[in-house]
Amino acid sequence: MFTEASDAREGLAVWIFSGPTNSDADYEAYIACIRRLDAMMSLQDVERPAALQVVDDGNPVPGPRWRRDIADATAHINARAMFGLVSSSTLIRGVVVAINWIRPPRYTVACHPTFDAGVRWVESARGPVPRLHALHDEARARTQQPPAVRR
Repeated sequence: MFTEASDAREGLAVWIFSGPTNSDADYEAYIACIRRLDAMMSLQDVERPAALQVVDDGNPVPGPRWRRDIADATAHINARAMFGLVSSSTLIRGVVVAINWIRPPRYTVACHPTFDAGVRWVESARGPVPRLHALHDEARARTQQPPAVRR
């Protein structure tokens, strides 16, 4: 399951992949979010836009098609952007290496074993960003909510 919380004015995003499966709709939402936020960041005066993507334990690695589509979607991201992957799994962190092998990034990329380590990495470039913790809490709360009822 993909969940997102962002603050375009602050140039911050937290993305969470949780649960035992991800659907095509989850990956499509993730790619749409990347494109939408990159376009919005281009309009903002944020020197170092930053996103932390959390992949929970047990969440699967995207398949080859989705790795390629993610690489394509991130090919022209703002060069000032920072992307941090947060996962305790070396396999998941290896996916970042695979995607960057397909398409070397123009922006700064790093992998972190914990969310706090990712926040410290962002803060090393931007200074204090307490909003990241609030965004993480917001996204995490959504992962706990039941799906919306469709009429």
